[in-house]
Amino acid sequence: MRSLQRRFNETVNLGIVEGVNVVYIEIIESKRALRMQARVGGRDPVHSTAIGKAILAYLPDDIRQQILPPRLRKRTPLTLTSITSLDAELASTRDRGYALEEGENEEGAACIGAPIFNEGGDVSAGISIAAPAARLGEQRRHEIAPVLVGAAERISVTLGFRSAR
Repeated sequence: MRSLQRRFNETVNLGIVEGVNVVYIEIIESKRALRMQARVGGRDPVHSTAIGKAILAYLPDDIRQQILPPRLRKRTPLTLTSITSLDAELASTRDRGYALEEGENEEGAACIGAPIFNEGGDVSAGISIAAPAARLGEQRRHEIAPVLVGAAERISVTLGFRSAR
């Protein structure tokens, strides 16, 4: 996480799903004056965060259905509030290998999230890079995403995960 923060100078979050929320268990903040700030122990709805979507995308359908409430709470005008639209976004997340959140949890904020897998091959956590949306445009996302996914893969291997690749 520190390596990611030093390389991109943006906030790096590590989170898990608990109930219908993402709980932040570690945060390394950007050194910039304008930065995204969460707090360790803080919670955000799983469906409106990049970490949450990265985790949801790799959960078995039955577990995902148990986690998600029938109505998805709107945090901003951009929050996905239908299960159908969220399912489509989760399919895109699986195709890319990482999740995107653009103003869905907090207006003006953006985030890229990647899943972390445990020894049994189950998704157990997620890692993300968060920044003001103005600093996380398409070109910057393409620069950050493969590095973030690589970091998530290294963490997963440290936890005992063995990729099928």
